[in-house]
Amino acid sequence: MNADLLIIGAGPAGIAAASEAARSGASFNLIDETGRAGGAIGLAYETRGIPFVADRTPGAAVARLLQAEADRLGGVERATIHSLSEQPGCVVARTDRGEELRARAVVVATGATPMIPPVPGLPPLLQPPWAGSASDIEDAVALQVAVIGGSDVAFDQARALRSRGAAVAVLCRSRAPRAPRWLWQAAVRDGVEVLAHTVVVSADAVGREVDLELRMASTTVHRRFGRVLAAVGRAPRRIEGMEELSMDRARIVGDAVGRAARHVAIAMGDGTLAAFELLRGARETER
Repeated sequence: MNADLLIIGAGPAGIAAASEAARSGASFNLIDETGRAGGAIGLAYETRGIPFVADRTPGAAVARLLQAEADRLGGVERATIHSLSEQPGCVVARTDRGEELRARAVVVATGATPMIPPVPGLPPLLQPPWAGSASDIEDAVALQVAVIGGSDVAFDQARALRSRGAAVAVLCRSRAPRAPRWLWQAAVRDGVEVLAHTVVVSADAVGREVDLELRMASTTVHRRFGRVLAAVGRAPRRIEGMEELSMDRARIVGDAVGRAARHVAIAMGDGTLAAFELLRGARETER
């Protein structure tokens, strides 16, 4: 047995699970495919509502706090888990290096990945002139960027790009943004253009630009952008076999659950509770 608890993912939920495991005196392995802590929170332009963290703290600073906690706990091992299976008394995880890790229980905190809107012309894989996040766009000065989506992520990333000198338009299908009022109003104050009730009909890469066909109410127009960022939602990241594991041996936490509420505080609560219940259950089984 490698450890009492295997934690896959070192975002807020995974770090919280590791902290709880350390508090309880259990052995654990903390693994992330990047080899570092933070997860998607590191991409946020600013954060709010995180316990003990001042509002408007940049996501990168929150990620550094998570990394500091991970370092205190022994660090993050870099590995990709390809599959999980349950065997008598343990969970077996198989890595990209062909290794097998065994633990009494597992916390799956793999987070989520950006969804690509079903628009003709949009590529299935993100590559220039497409972008997965604002950080993918290296030189944003004077660049025209379209952000597809009306959520908090769309407006947060639009603000990040605007702060770096890009001219940004957020394209929302709905008549009003789904993001919190304070956020989209802050984006407007920053100079972000908001095109509500706008549907992206098609996309076409023309040289180093993207031509977007937009339907706005009853009018169809074409606009060209230097980059297009998709922010229409995120899909939970899955590991083969994880949903076949019993509740006595596994918990799926944070963004990997797929709930609509994507808050750091909720993710951390998920991770803490999962580790507590799994380790308590393991101790009771041994008695």
